[in-house]
Parts: sequence; structure tokens; C-alpha cells
Amino acid sequence: MYLVIAISIYVNIVYKRVAKVVKDIWAIDYWLSKLKGSLSKIKDKLIFIRCGITILIYNARLLDIELK
Repeated sequence: MYLVIAISIYVNIVYKRVAKVVKDIWAIDYWLSKLKGSLSKIKDKLIFIRCGITILIYNARLLDIELK
């Protein structure tokens, strides 16, 4: 009888720890997906700025400047 109670308590403790870890993983995944979206927006803006600078240099006939 005591063995069943001890096993039940142990399973309950393990279940609570696993549930806590799963919640933490979901939270991390959520924040990483938000970060990925933000980085994508920043990348798009940087590409737009780079294209704008390239066109500006071309139109100003400053082709001696090398973009890296």
C-alpha cells in the first residue's frame, strides 16, 4: 500500500516538472517566433536602404564607390 502511494507521489512530482518544462519550451518558442518576425522586418528594411543607396550612387554617377 505504501509503495503505491510513494510511486503515485513520485509520478505526480515528475508530471508537474515535465509540465513546467513544456510550458517554458512553449514560451521560448513563442518569443523566438516573434524575434524571427522582427528580424525579417529589419532585413527587409536594410535591403530597401541598400537598394536606395545603390540607385543614388548610380544616378549621381559616383560609380567609383564600391559597396561591400
